[in-house]
Amino acid sequence: MPTTRPPLAFEQLRFDGRLAVWNDPRRFGRGQRGKVMSDFCRSILCASALVVLFAAPAAAFELTGIWATDAAICGKVFTKKGTEVEFAELSDLYGSGFIIEGNRIRGKIARCNIASKKEEGSTIRLTAACSTSVAVENVEFEIKVLDDNTLSRIFPGTSGMEVAYHRCTL
Repeated sequence: MPTTRPPLAFEQLRFDGRLAVWNDPRRFGRGQRGKVMSDFCRSILCASALVVLFAAPAAAFELTGIWATDAAICGKVFTKKGTEVEFAELSDLYGSGFIIEGNRIRGKIARCNIASKKEEGSTIRLTAACSTSVAVENVEFEIKVLDDNTLSRIFPGTSGMEVAYHRCTL
């Protein structure tokens, strides 16, 4: 008939330097102390490391949207036809703006495909291949994020020149 052992009491757990070991010779052979807590802690540490390594990176600023120089003029700069957003016919009279859809930027007279995007703090640097009815060229944009719905285009080489844009909702 097997003998039943009383459960291990918390008092039988002692901390030996960095490791927690059970002091119960019935559970582990004499001279071989179980490092149950050590294995448990090691497992937790490994799981935590995996979470840190494979966790999704911090969310990048979402540029996709409709942007105008003033939030109050969004309805005058852009029009909505079904699910498509387009520039209003006389939008230039009220201000300027652009539409970003994924890796594409649409302005009133230019279309660009974003080739690279690099975020450094609140600054986003874009390199894009842009085309108009006259020419095709590579353009570098520098954008400073002011808040979730406001950004500022910075013109490198021209100190103090910035144009603020506000996210529109139509």
